[in-house]
Amino acid sequence: MKELKDIRLNLNESFSAYYDRNRLCLDDYEFAVVTGAMWKGSYAEQFKNKPKPEINKVYGAINRLLGQKQRLEMNAKIISNSDEATDEDAEVLQSRWRNDFQSGNGIEALNNADQEAYFSGFGAFKEVAKYEDEENPDPEKQYLCLEPIYSAASSVIFSPSLRKDKSDSKQCWHIIRTSRKEVEEEYGVSVSSINAQIDWFDWSTDSDKDIYLAHYYEVVIKSMVSYDFGGGYVITTGDGIKDNEGNKVTRDELKELRELREHTTTRKKVKRVEYALISGDDFLIKPQLTPFKRIPVFPQYGYYNVINGIEYFCGEVRKRRDPQMFLNTYHSSLMEIMAAPQVEKPEYTPEQMARHGGQRSRADIDNLPFVLSDPVKDNEGNPIHFGPIGKQTPPQIGSGLAMAGQALETTLLEMSGTGQSTLPSNAAAD
Repeated sequence: MKELKDIRLNLNESFSAYYDRNRLCLDDYEFAVVTGAMWKGSYAEQFKNKPKPEINKVYGAINRLLGQKQRLEMNAKIISNSDEATDEDAEVLQSRWRNDFQSGNGIEALNNADQEAYFSGFGAFKEVAKYEDEENPDPEKQYLCLEPIYSAASSVIFSPSLRKDKSDSKQCWHIIRTSRKEVEEEYGVSVSSINAQIDWFDWSTDSDKDIYLAHYYEVVIKSMVSYDFGGGYVITTGDGIKDNEGNKVTRDELKELRELREHTTTRKKVKRVEYALISGDDFLIKPQLTPFKRIPVFPQYGYYNVINGIEYFCGEVRKRRDPQMFLNTYHSSLMEIMAAPQVEKPEYTPEQMARHGGQRSRADIDNLPFVLSDPVKDNEGNPIHFGPIGKQTPPQIGSGLAMAGQALETTLLEMSGTGQSTLPSNAAAD
């Protein structure tokens, strides 16, 4: 595995390449989920002193899509793939995988990755090999499970890759937030945050109680040389010198065997993945071998395209932001109309209101059968208009208020029909 300073340098270089796209994904996720996030930026300035409603149709619509996806219950299907494998072996492995998947965090891992992919365009989960007995770890007795990765757009960084699934990536960082006190007690060292050189996603905490660390994965290719001395006895070098039963062999012993016994030599390159837990200035878990041949972090996308060699990905929110904000600004205008008086206000000359202003102000309160006004006169004092000069009408719903009510009724009706899509308990399977 690389030196820590090189790992940190590679982290900065890799993340800077993905920052713009991942920043948009994180903004989209917050737009649909976090209260107030819809009115950030230029909208906040333009509507500074106006109502800021959030008629959030995006969340309900995407949640419905998620519900339909989760109904499918898709999972791994294990089948025999060679002459040496049998269908019976595949069935045993399938039942074992199903048990590990259900008893671990498999459902949560896939559902969370789906959710982030649908909303932001980028989600992820990872495979983890765990010991069957954590108190007595045995490398020969491990099981595979899935673990969720939350906020993947701001916490998962791959080294440059040409493939959508990142299977050709050589390095990967999974940034996590955890308790500083617990980390220092567990590892017995003073730790610093991994964000020492990175501040793009505000990897800082509101106190010194928490800290950011990184699960680090690196693909390592080792040159292995095998010496077959016959009789099933093989010694392999490249990752220590061991025989086929795992016993260590010294260089002198190997040299002597090569001189005394006939043997065949086989050279090959072996790809493996090493794992380490790193802080800002130290390895908390030293590099160790994993059973994986590729980095066990799997990205999941919403919409994905490659244009001129550059990846572009987004979720449903990116496609719906403009209509959503058009709706919000429209309702903001309707709320202003609703707040305005909905009754016509007649205009009078000062002379007309000189004697009867008090009466008119109490006309509705006293429920008067009529109201008085003086005749309108010309400049010479001659009356030019007799009789009633206007009529008081009962309050009516204005066109603006009626439109607002219609819009609200439609919105509430649509929102009542969204959400997770589920099946009744007595329904047949699809």
